[in-house]
Amino acid sequence: MDYLSGFPSIAENDQAGPQGFRVWLWRLVAVVGRPCSRSHQRRAHPDWAQRVTLIAPKNLQVIVRQMGAPCPEARASLAKQFFADAPELPVSADRSHNILHGFLCEEFTAYATEIADFERETFDVVMIDGMARTLTAWMAAQYIKRDGIIVFDNTDRWQYNGAYRLLNAAGFRRIDFYGPGPVNRQEWCTSLFVRDLNVFQDNIDSPHDDCDLNWYCRLDD
Repeated sequence: MDYLSGFPSIAENDQAGPQGFRVWLWRLVAVVGRPCSRSHQRRAHPDWAQRVTLIAPKNLQVIVRQMGAPCPEARASLAKQFFADAPELPVSADRSHNILHGFLCEEFTAYATEIADFERETFDVVMIDGMARTLTAWMAAQYIKRDGIIVFDNTDRWQYNGAYRLLNAAGFRRIDFYGPGPVNRQEWCTSLFVRDLNVFQDNIDSPHDDCDLNWYCRLDD
């Protein structure tokens, strides 16, 4: 989170609860507080979006695209390219389960293609944690900056293998972070997908602040 706060432009595709987003929201203030920067949060629940709008900074734009929403022709044409050669898109017998966990793509075409309303390479970071995750990943690969980072949540799930393979084919490499989540007892994974590992080249020293050793050293010591 601290590292990503250095990026000015973020697109978040999110369907998770607000417990994690509220932390990120205030980070967005720092990340996108510069002039001409923007952030976008796409949600499927209008009530949730309204609540976020009330507490959001001015540089956070909330866009609601519900299931089955009409999709502009140009964006629908992009989605047709995806579906013409779609990867594995597994679904369960429970439709509500498929919706909740982002397995359905065609029904959320307007949602997943929203990023196409912006110039390519507008965003430094794209977060995938919501609807139509495989289609969203395919779109993100085309619109994120060359040295951008895609943050993909719940990557311990094999059901998104099609998305991981698409990102790999587009030149992205995967870095996994396993650990306990905020609402579940089991361990899960969030992954960074990057094309250029040099994006981390300046991330070298740790700051001379207090840490678990309970002391700090000044540069002049």
